Parts: sequence; C-alpha cells; structure tokens
Amino acid sequence: MATQEQLNALRGARNGAFDRLFLQLMTRHHEGAVKMAGEQLAGGRDQRMRLLAKDVYSGQSIEIARMRRVLESLPA
Repeated sequence: MATQEQLNALRGARNGAFDRLFLQLMTRHHEGAVKMAGEQLAGGRDQRMRLLAKDVYSGQSIEIARMRRVLESLPA
C-alpha cells in the first residue's frame, strides 16, 4: 500500500522521523486489511474465509490502536 516515494522516504529517515513514518505507513496498511476483512464479513459466503476475516479485523484493529498510541507518545 505504500508508494515507492513513501518507501524511499522511509529508507532515508532516521531516528524519530523513521519511527513516525513507519507507524504512519503501517497504520495505513493495517487499515486496508481491516477494510478488506470488513468487506468479506459483509458479503462473503465461505465460512472459513469469514472466520479468517473476523480474526484479521479483530487483530489488525488492536494493532492500529497500539500504533496510534505509540505514535501519540513520540516526541514532536
């Protein structure tokens, strides 16, 4: 989900700037997974896929909350 420009910026970032950008990109990535899982839960028929989607939705949502807390705790 990250663009080549974003990945290049991450490669060049150091210290707190790296941490902040990494968390921003990973949060966005996880949000994409939550969206996809939600779509599966809304319209999917295969029970195994729905169970997987439920796990992804739950787990990634927890990780998003954790990353947001860490991001908020980083020095400006």
